[in-house]
Amino acid sequence: MKMYDDTSPRILSVYYNSASSPVTSFSSYKTVSDEAIWNGTSSAVNRTLNWSTTKVNQYTNTVSSEISVTVGTGKDSPVNVQVTAKLGYAWSNMQSTAVMDGGSMTFVINPNQGGWILRSQLVSLITGTFTIGTDLGVTYTTPTMTGTIPLSEGAGSNTSVMVACTTDSTDSRCQATNPFPK
Repeated sequence: MKMYDDTSPRILSVYYNSASSPVTSFSSYKTVSDEAIWNGTSSAVNRTLNWSTTKVNQYTNTVSSEISVTVGTGKDSPVNVQVTAKLGYAWSNMQSTAVMDGGSMTFVINPNQGGWILRSQLVSLITGTFTIGTDLGVTYTTPTMTGTIPLSEGAGSNTSVMVACTTDSTDSRCQATNPFPK
């Protein structure tokens, strides 16, 4: 993949070098319900909660180095030369890929309990480096990094994982994200 800004006099080219094939995976669980609701009645109720999510990726990378050389013939030498060269480079890129999705789930909420929805987004993980070429003929290569790219439902015959949570659930994912005070 080759990317660059035709109007930039400094960055002539940016190449992405893939170190691996993309791997389909799942993101960590996030609360996606538009609200968490409490059943304050004395009986179990069926409730429908709407959910929505947008996943936006941001990649940031910074590289810098410093070289220091001292030349001399000894501690009391009349010839002592010190050379310090600093090379600094910082690069930041905001990937604006966004995947928006939404829907609703209906589930039972027991008396005096709350309910909310979690989702683990279907994603693609890709590992590689960026090589950046400048107008001075200098090329920088970033360290290897892994990007997380959101995928649409059904990619590779997979779908995101949805979990209907209630405050009385024993599911550790629900317990870890409980929005109600204990």
